[in-house]
Amino acid sequence: MSNLGFLYYKEAKITSSVDQYLEAAHWFRFSIAEDDTLRDSHYYLGSMHLNGDGVDQSYSIAFKYFKKAVDNGHDTA
Repeated sequence: MSNLGFLYYKEAKITSSVDQYLEAAHWFRFSIAEDDTLRDSHYYLGSMHLNGDGVDQSYSIAFKYFKKAVDNGHDTA
């Protein structure tokens, strides 16, 4: 499921489409609900909140997602 979110996220980056960002966030959240260890989903949701990409910009929410990504072994987060 996080792969689908990633594709929507990349498309949104290219087109600047808010709808694509919303779809990406939906699939990242859905995949996290299914498997809380998906570090990429946490990382990309953190990035979206850090930059305000289709979601409310929030450093505290971004930190929460980045922290979870790190806890699950994501190197970049």
